Amino acid sequence: MHLVKLDIQRGMPGPSPVTPALVGDVIWAHVTPGDALEHLRIRADGARMVIVLFIRAAAAEDALTAADALVGRALTAPALRGWQLL
Repeated sequence: MHLVKLDIQRGMPGPSPVTPALVGDVIWAHVTPGDALEHLRIRADGARMVIVLFIRAAAAEDALTAADALVGRALTAPALRGWQLL
């Protein structure tokens, strides 16, 4: 299992309020079996959200690719409109 840390930040106005719990719910709603997500932690850090994903993968690069894809899909949700991956 690999730990991947990603940050997202609101780039433009969107629906509010966005909480860590909401971000987590949206990410879980976009998980597919191929993502191999085991655990997820999110915390607010000023204007950013810090997302820590624990992903089952053979290599760290594979875990990072899966995490980027998953969070990218989640950011297409209307609830996260205006947020972007840093």
